[in-house]
Amino acid sequence: MKRVTYKTEKELEALKYIAKCYDFALTLCITLAFNQLDITTISLREEKDFKHELKHSVNNALSEADRKRAEMMQIMKSGGFFESYSDTVIDLAEKDINAFRSSLERVMEKNGVERAKLYAQVETTRCLLESCVMDFKSLGEQCKEKFGYNVSSFFEEFNVSKVAYWFSRAVDKLYKDVDESNGEIKLKTSATSRMWNRIHKKIAEGEYIGGCFEAAQKEHPEFMENEVKEVEA
Repeated sequence: MKRVTYKTEKELEALKYIAKCYDFALTLCITLAFNQLDITTISLREEKDFKHELKHSVNNALSEADRKRAEMMQIMKSGGFFESYSDTVIDLAEKDINAFRSSLERVMEKNGVERAKLYAQVETTRCLLESCVMDFKSLGEQCKEKFGYNVSSFFEEFNVSKVAYWFSRAVDKLYKDVDESNGEIKLKTSATSRMWNRIHKKIAEGEYIGGCFEAAQKEHPEFMENEVKEVEA
């Protein structure tokens, strides 16, 4: 359970606001990103060039992801509820993520990329991780606009920038051969943008959240909504 110290009622409002945003929205994006990271790692380990700097960067990304998973689990009021909640979003978003990955794969195939399926999986993971980082920052900025406080620093367990950093290093190493062989490829097309926006919109508008709560509450009816608790005023 998360315990923080606040100084004013306005700061408490800010803490409650951002806690709900992170707990009920950002965790979904992080769960999807980490799941794709696990899938991507399995695929990369089967490749002959999974060694040296590429292997080092991917392994560091995985280690950071495991650390963040543990940190998030530690603050949850019901670990079982959180696990059910997370498992459900993976199932609910599977079709949309597959559609996004397929749209990337088609672009790469048109540009003659040999391992288009692998690179599309890698790019899907990269996009999800970077989205988590941007959402963490933007929610903090929104909080400051609404309440006068950016309290995101109280919730560093949801900051996955180190995971994204190490995976980005792996991607740069992996894409070096593609850049040399195929030149610069524009992955942002109307199709890939549409598929990506569908995922982000469903997270932002709570379309996935409803199903996650329904499934998790059935498995863990003892769960009660977790709130930020006052320690000192």
